[in-house]
Amino acid sequence: MLLDTVKPGEAYPAIKQLLLEGCSASTILDGNLRIVEHSRVRHRPLQKLPWPLSKIQPHGVEFTVYEGNPLGGPQIIIMEARVLSRVMFQKREIDSAIKAFLHGTTPDMLIFLDRDPF
Repeated sequence: MLLDTVKPGEAYPAIKQLLLEGCSASTILDGNLRIVEHSRVRHRPLQKLPWPLSKIQPHGVEFTVYEGNPLGGPQIIIMEARVLSRVMFQKREIDSAIKAFLHGTTPDMLIFLDRDPF
């Protein structure tokens, strides 16, 4: 797992690039884990349109807030974590997804950038 960190004020372009590549970003805000992600497998259209329409076909970007910090323990138990909210954005709404993810962050926080595509 390749994790880099960046401050919220510098995170926007890095997060956008990661999402376009099919990666994710995360942070802890108010004691809860926030993740914005785009998986080329999970967030792709169920039926692909013929080219050139496939180029404008919506892909998903997912923004999820988990209760607590499920990554903070000795084992990763994200699958058991309670989802407080989950919002699906279309890939063309990537800017809105990033803004929602960064909303409420403070300059001293860290944003974790996961560069491993999934």
